Order: sequence, then C-alpha cells, then structure tokens
Amino acid sequence: MTCIFVLNYEVEVTTSSNEVCINSVPVNLFIDALPNPIIEIPSNLCINIPETIINNTTEEYSSWNWDFGNGTTATGLTPTFEYSATGNYTITLNIQDTVCQQMFMWDVSVSSPPPPLDFELNVLSTDSCE
Repeated sequence: MTCIFVLNYEVEVTTSSNEVCINSVPVNLFIDALPNPIIEIPSNLCINIPETIINNTTEEYSSWNWDFGNGTTATGLTPTFEYSATGNYTITLNIQDTVCQQMFMWDVSVSSPPPPLDFELNVLSTDSCE
C-alpha cells in the first residue's frame, strides 16, 4: 500500500488560446507521504560473499523489513546478507512509519567469483643488475 493523501483544497488549472477561449478545471493535489529511502545495493554480487546494505536515508521510519529473494529476510537499516547460489534475485524493502507503508525493489545478479590466481615465481638468477 502506497500512502497518499489528498490535500484539503483544490488548485484551479486555467488554459487559454489567444485569450479567446478560456477554460479552467479544479484538480486535487496528491502528495506521497513517504520519501524514497537512499539505498546503495550493488547490482552484481558474488556467491558466498557477505554484503552490507549502504543506507544513507535521513528519514526516520518505524520499521525496515528486507526480503532478499532467496528465502532470507532481515530487519533494520543496514542488514548484511549473502547468496549461496548464482542467479537473478529481487531484493524487496518494506518501510513503514506510524501511518504509511511503502515497498521498493532492486534486481541483482549473483555469479561465481573469478578463480584465484595460481602461479609460482621462479627466480632464474640471483645476479643483481649493476
């Protein structure tokens, strides 16, 4: 449920064409009560590597409920999460204040990390350059 309020007054929109024909119509203003949170979530993640949500939101909400699309959930401003399988997931956030509730979604792609570097260093000579 998105919380929207109708203001208690009307705004009148007037249009005219060369001031010959004038028309006006009352319009109700709608204001979204909850501002969008300021969240940073990388869109490309690796399996088995914990990630922490970066939350720069200055608004205060009474609850933060996260669903990471893989069966795990969390609450709070900056949860830590990880994926154990590759694939595409949708992270869902439900925020609520004392009156309103709003939902936000982010799509992420989870892949395997690149293989570790595997090499040996062989010293061919110990002569120093002069």
